Amino acid sequence: MSLDMDQSEITIGGSVLRRGVEISGDIRTGKDMFLEGIIRGDVECKGKLVIGRSGIVEGNIVCRELVLDGLIVGNAEVDGKTCLAADSVIKGFLQTSCLLLHPEAVIEKGLRLKDK
Repeated sequence: MSLDMDQSEITIGGSVLRRGVEISGDIRTGKDMFLEGIIRGDVECKGKLVIGRSGIVEGNIVCRELVLDGLIVGNAEVDGKTCLAADSVIKGFLQTSCLLLHPEAVIEKGLRLKDK
């Protein structure tokens, strides 16, 4: 799983929040998003959400697709596919339709695979 490729796809038609950017408040977007900064609030992304190694979301996430190599302090609800890389940590509950999981990834509170 390559986060670099995911980032380049998103920079064309979505939002990019680089390392050093911190946002306090909820975010809603209808497009894809790549995050290397910090969001303190809930995230609703109708597209693909890619959270890089330095990316942190302190809140709940609802998205169509999730690629995680960073930290989520909250729950994540994903309509489609979730990819968790080696440094992924979800300090909450994950609900998804499809899961690609690295053996070192962490989901602290639980996992529910839902029907598509």
